Amino acid sequence: MVSIKKTKRTDSPLTLFTVSGVLSCEETIHALEDFYKHGGSPNLLWDFTDADLFGITQKEMEQIITFAKSNAALGENGKTAFVVSQDLSFGLSRMYETQTEIWGHPIPQRDFRDMDKAISWLETGELECT
Repeated sequence: MVSIKKTKRTDSPLTLFTVSGVLSCEETIHALEDFYKHGGSPNLLWDFTDADLFGITQKEMEQIITFAKSNAALGENGKTAFVVSQDLSFGLSRMYETQTEIWGHPIPQRDFRDMDKAISWLETGELECT
């Protein structure tokens, strides 16, 4: 079972989705629908540190990208960050980021292993060199 908790931060123009459990394509699209209809913030942060992303197939990833891209105007001037902890999850999120670039998704997306770095990028657009 998956849990997706939505939190709109008051100290930043940011909506946080904290995901735990096995994520599916349908639940991802449902969370995005909610964000686009009621998000109220330009930036979106997905916290996948306690999530299992391995059930989403390549075809389902394409469905998520298609849905997100078709609603991109609602997130105009925003950015999306993904925070993951496992190596395989990081690889999957990088694959998603690459696919969005190939498909011409207009909202910048980046993958992180550190929540503070993700928030910093969302707020400033700068990436630390380490």
